[in-house]
Amino acid sequence: MKNTMKQKFLQITALALAAMLQMAPLLRSVLPAQGLAPSAWGFILKIGVGATALLSFDAVSQASSISISPANATVGVPYVGTVSYSGGHSGTVASMMLSNNCLSSAYPLGNGLSIIYAGGNTATVTGTPLAANPNQSFSVTVWNGICGGKHSDTRTTALVVGGSGSNQTAPVISAAPLNTCAQVGSSIQLSGGASGYPIPQYQWWQGLTAIPGATNSILTLTNVQLSNAGLYTLTASNLLNVGNSFLTLPKANCYLTICISPGTNYTALDYTNYVPAGVPLTMYCYQTNVTTASNYYNWYYNNGSSINTANTLQFSAAQALPSKGGVYTVRLDSTNASGYLVTNQQYESYWAFGYPPVFTNQLPAATSVNAGTNVTYSLSLQGTLNIYIPGGAVPATTNSGVPCVFWYKNGGLIASQSYTNGPTSGTTFSNSIVSASLTLNNVSSLDSGIYTVVTTNYWGSITSTPAVLTVSSSSTAPGFSLPPPPALAMLVGQSSAISVTVTGTPPLYYQWRKAGTNLANGGAYGGVFTNALTLSNVATNNSGNYTVVVTNSAGTVTSSVTALNIALPPKLVGSFSSPGLVQFTGSTVTNLSYVILTTTNLVPASWSPVRTNNTGSGGIINFQTNILSQPKNFYRIIFP
Repeated sequence: MKNTMKQKFLQITALALAAMLQMAPLLRSVLPAQGLAPSAWGFILKIGVGATALLSFDAVSQASSISISPANATVGVPYVGTVSYSGGHSGTVASMMLSNNCLSSAYPLGNGLSIIYAGGNTATVTGTPLAANPNQSFSVTVWNGICGGKHSDTRTTALVVGGSGSNQTAPVISAAPLNTCAQVGSSIQLSGGASGYPIPQYQWWQGLTAIPGATNSILTLTNVQLSNAGLYTLTASNLLNVGNSFLTLPKANCYLTICISPGTNYTALDYTNYVPAGVPLTMYCYQTNVTTASNYYNWYYNNGSSINTANTLQFSAAQALPSKGGVYTVRLDSTNASGYLVTNQQYESYWAFGYPPVFTNQLPAATSVNAGTNVTYSLSLQGTLNIYIPGGAVPATTNSGVPCVFWYKNGGLIASQSYTNGPTSGTTFSNSIVSASLTLNNVSSLDSGIYTVVTTNYWGSITSTPAVLTVSSSSTAPGFSLPPPPALAMLVGQSSAISVTVTGTPPLYYQWRKAGTNLANGGAYGGVFTNALTLSNVATNNSGNYTVVVTNSAGTVTSSVTALNIALPPKLVGSFSSPGLVQFTGSTVTNLSYVILTTTNLVPASWSPVRTNNTGSGGIINFQTNILSQPKNFYRIIFP
């Protein structure tokens, strides 16, 4: 009976493998041996620069990593953190281990902390740190079955334990996100981390656009589509670098590839594995059939002859050249204990070797010119700057229109440029040299600022040193002869305005801001580009600090802050202060004018003012009336 069940299992395995092999030729048929286009390429192997590329957690692997959030703790302050394992196999995690101890119960992590498995792909760290430690690292092993079972993956993360506020440090990226791939319609997690004190705040970016709400060290993307493919960047900030731009924040990035179909031959968008040229690489195949099988491997390059018969394929630094880019296939043949032969299991991936961008010169540190001058900045760039149109190889003379060079002024993007240089084959990525330049014609003081250039490709990104441009002008810079009021109180539904009077050489340009963010006309706001910001039918979420930035050809000035406080209309409470006297009291925002009205009949009502007052610095409403002389009276309060 035992042998019969084993034979049936092997027969089912063979049928499943045969079905998979029916799909394998599909990819090879669309990938010619020469001139391969950088799109619609399959992948199974995972990149492993300078180390390994693994086929299997227990089968085919994808990028995996482990991180702890929050990544910072403070001595003497209770801490609760979540350790998360992410990647292609996060959904199969069933147990975790630390230092050969299964985490089904709490296990000491040291320094007053302990860790326990929380189910799924997470564990929980709790406790009160006893001493500062800038790198309290630990390695967690995850299992796809019982703890200590057959298939595992070990990853390392670190917790930064800071001291008191006097030990503040700027953020530093401590764990970079990994390149990975997700299938259309699936979910994927990208994770990274930073050290620093106070605890860093995070922001994820897709390309150069901040992702709304993506302010954790882990970015979860659900129901991914082809539009999700591209470069993702994690930035970190705390009190020591608050206000810095994308360019100057500490950052790390990764590439997300989106695949269309499941199985052994994915159809991928753009490249699958981007490998820096000149860096040693080892591709591993850990795929086996059953534990009793004898497994035999053959590696092929671009569907040619066998190039290796081990379960590894190694490249030295001298061998990892752009010319070696192409489709690498490992074929697995297995003989099990019963002699049954499983043949021709093939796994394919595309590997693209290229050079990260490098500046061969730098921008001038400072430039001072007169208004009306033309200014040109130029940089020589080296690296793999070839940009291709997805779906086919692009000749060397064709520009795809996809930018790889970005110019910034004061952290804002002002220009982008595209370069396509050599080679004519999609399998060769040369170390091209080009000149990138930015020309500013007829400059004025508005062009004064800090200029930088960023170059990026699939193998890395580099930012130039900043260049400070100063443009002299005979115009008078703007100033405030009447600044905005320091504070303004309003009730929900009211309307008002904040205005300034400005001196300086026209034309003057205005931009109103709330909490440092530019406002746009619409909703409660009007006149955001004028000297008077109108506030209509306000709500409590319009409360905040308002400023206006005024610019002309001679410079820019920012006003002092108007603190706008918006509250709900107050309630009046009546009480007898003495026989015949009623005391009305209430509280609301400070320095708000109000009028007390009275009438003896509501139908029809004829309201008459009896008192005008101000809530003062305490926001107090207080008035008294005699009901003996007027036994039937109605009162109301209005805020003009």
